[in-house]
Amino acid sequence: MVKKMKNYCKNLSIICLILFLGGCSSRNEMDNLIISEWEKCNSKDTCIIDFSTAMDFEWDKMFYFSSALSLEEINEKLGTELKNFTDIGDRLVFMNGNKVVYHQEWFYNPSGKPQGSVFSIDDDNFLEVSKEQAMFKIKKSEALYYLEPLK
Repeated sequence: MVKKMKNYCKNLSIICLILFLGGCSSRNEMDNLIISEWEKCNSKDTCIIDFSTAMDFEWDKMFYFSSALSLEEINEKLGTELKNFTDIGDRLVFMNGNKVVYHQEWFYNPSGKPQGSVFSIDDDNFLEVSKEQAMFKIKKSEALYYLEPLK
C-alpha cells in the first residue's frame, strides 16, 4: 500500500510539473493554432487560415477587439455580456447565436520582443466576420504573425 501511494504521489508530481511548465509558455492557444497553420503552408506568400475549418466547435460569428475598446463597447457589439474581461488586452471572441463559445485575450509586453498574432484591422478597433468570411492571409515578420482578412 505504501509503495502504491509513493507511485501515485510521484505520478501526480510529474503531472503537476508538466502543467506548470506548459503554463509558462508566452504563447496562447490561438497563437499556437496560427503558427501551426503557417508551418503547414507550402507557399508562405499565399498562406491562408480558414477559421471556419480550423476551430473544433460550433460558431457563426467571429469578433476581434483591440484593447482600445471598453467592455461596454464590446458588449454592445456582441449583443451579450462578455463575462471574462481584462481591460488591457486585445481579444478574439467566437459566438454561436448570442452565446460566447470561445474567448482568447492577448496581453502585449512592452518591454519584451514582440511576438505572437496580430490582426490587421481598420481604424474602428474591431472586426466582425461571419463563419463563411473567416479567412485570413498570414504574413510573418520575425516572431509576429499578421492576419489580414481576405476581401
